[in-house]
Amino acid sequence: FEGLIREKSDQWMKGTRGWIFNDVKRWLSDPAGSKCFWLCGDGGTGKSVISSVLLCQLPKLGGRVAACHFFRHDNPAASDPRVILQSLAAMMIRQVPEYAKEVRKLDVTTIKQAWSKNIEDIFLELFTKPLAIVPRTNEPTLPYLVVIDALDESPPDAKSRVLFIIKELFATLPVWMRLFFTSRNDAYIHHNLSAKF
Repeated sequence: FEGLIREKSDQWMKGTRGWIFNDVKRWLSDPAGSKCFWLCGDGGTGKSVISSVLLCQLPKLGGRVAACHFFRHDNPAASDPRVILQSLAAMMIRQVPEYAKEVRKLDVTTIKQAWSKNIEDIFLELFTKPLAIVPRTNEPTLPYLVVIDALDESPPDAKSRVLFIIKELFATLPVWMRLFFTSRNDAYIHHNLSAKF
């Protein structure tokens, strides 16, 4: 997504949308803050620009980038939750040394078996278990952030499964893992998440 992030970041007018970045900074600095930050807005209001700038500016806001995913309505294959989880894990291996260390200890057979099952098993083996093993003495002092942009652009089936990941599975991760995601004011997303966040 590097090209897309560069393209969107270049569209940002410096000094604008400061209130959003201030809100994110406050959220990241609050140890008791919600696991997820949901930015909801109409189409064309700059949500993807904000996601891209956030990825570039995160160290200034008191966080670190773990991974990201940008949904595109013209690329439904990239909306498959299995593809997304695989991509996020690969990025986190590069970005989060504490995670990379534990993932490298995993039994490859176990991961392959999980891959043939459902997304809950994949998430458990690729994220929940390795992140739970990180010793408390080795936990990062700054939160790591996963950024997911334009969730509303995913196909209906993928959208329901990604919402399940956000609502039920991401909550099982350590407090130093946070999620920032954007969408339009999609009725289905709103119905599924409004009670949670």
